[in-house]
Amino acid sequence: MIRGIRVITFVFVAALTTSVLFATQLLTFSQDLFHGTQQARNEQLIGEDCVQGPLSNPLKYNLSDIWFPQYVSDDELWVGHNTGAFRSLLSCMQRDSCGPNQVHLVIIGSWFIRDALLPTKFAGEHVWCRDHAFQLQALDNLRYTYVFATDNLDIARIHKMFPSLVIAILFEPFDLQGCLDDEIRCVKSARNPHGIPVWKLLMFTFWAEARGPLGEKWTLSPEPYQRLSRNYPHNAYVGYSIESTCYAHPTIPHSERPDQVYFMSKKAQWFVSSWPRDFYDAAVDELGVQFVMGLHDSTAKVPDHPDIPLAQSNIPFPKGVKDLGALQPHEFLAELSRSKAIIGLGAPVTSPTPYEALCLGVPFINPIKSWDYYHPKDRYSWNTQHDMLKFMDAPYVYNVFQNDKKAFVRAIKSALETPIQPFVFDDMKLPAIQKRLHAILQRDHYGMAKVVLERRLAGLEDGPVRQITWCRCAVFTNVKIIQLFVL
Repeated sequence: MIRGIRVITFVFVAALTTSVLFATQLLTFSQDLFHGTQQARNEQLIGEDCVQGPLSNPLKYNLSDIWFPQYVSDDELWVGHNTGAFRSLLSCMQRDSCGPNQVHLVIIGSWFIRDALLPTKFAGEHVWCRDHAFQLQALDNLRYTYVFATDNLDIARIHKMFPSLVIAILFEPFDLQGCLDDEIRCVKSARNPHGIPVWKLLMFTFWAEARGPLGEKWTLSPEPYQRLSRNYPHNAYVGYSIESTCYAHPTIPHSERPDQVYFMSKKAQWFVSSWPRDFYDAAVDELGVQFVMGLHDSTAKVPDHPDIPLAQSNIPFPKGVKDLGALQPHEFLAELSRSKAIIGLGAPVTSPTPYEALCLGVPFINPIKSWDYYHPKDRYSWNTQHDMLKFMDAPYVYNVFQNDKKAFVRAIKSALETPIQPFVFDDMKLPAIQKRLHAILQRDHYGMAKVVLERRLAGLEDGPVRQITWCRCAVFTNVKIIQLFVL
């Protein structure tokens, strides 16, 4: 019995001694690794940018290069951007040399913004993002760190890596709702205490409606829609600029342009419910104007019967119209710059194209699709193709009632005869956009979210309560027991 105990004791002491020796060797190796005896390895791993500059304690290892090597992919440009952004962030934190906004991390989950890096994408949402909009040039100029995510799980993983650095996450509406519904892997909840707090979730949308659980102040818009009516939500107006694409094309003097008018249309379908064909015929006969278009889709359907094709002869194209086919963005702007006007067909609404036209010195004919028949001059009642421009007057914008042939022809005649100077709204210039963006990112979203919840609990504001709390709120007389998502 005693002999057995001695054997066990000997084995235990031997194992303990071996463990201590191993731990000592590991510690020695760690000290050797991080405090400077492996000079060859040191020289191999230190980058030039790491050994230069004022450093009180020179870095032996450039961890930013080790953890985030540079990758380049033509199809996934954001991969290279992300590694570069993380590398710069880690490097400046190692050096204690970060810029004023560099340690503020923004995660971009919007595929419109991510795809805007690709030159083949040019929907209105891509234009918003690409042309000095929210996440690209403006963020770069403001020196915020931003990275792209491919889905909600990717967003959640990045947030868990840098929870104290992430100040905002930009979602598309569908993905935002998917995150809110996922209380296990995405949004912060009782079951996911290390998830993303709701107050960090900002929603990117091209349209006017406020979305998301916290409403308008967390909804980012390209236009100040609240200026159209008091009934519109007061979303967070970011805006966008068309300066980079517009200024890439020279302004052609009005006298050197042909009597050409461009149709703002990529689809033949938009002709079906627009101006009557005899409007175009009257303009051609009276003014000799050349109509031009660049269709991406030359097919159309019978109105109210989307399954029935419409014969080409029944699509109300103007006589003699010149179709240039599907144009790339730079080709379209080059052709637009040669025109003396651009005519809207009623769709697409609130497009960036009229702004680009004005920047090129090309006036816009804005169709008024409906109005108050008793007060036809009340512009607030007008439903136009581009409502943000309905308060602007000729010779820059010609607002024309869609049933007024004479006014239609007069507008084209005036545009052919009256040159305009290139024009860009001050609100759409990059300095103004950066100022608004910086103000949005610097807001106290945490404090604002608490106010929203308190107002809703008091019945002073409509909106969900369950989605912005960890659990259902119990209200006892005047005492509210609230487990806030922000705590």
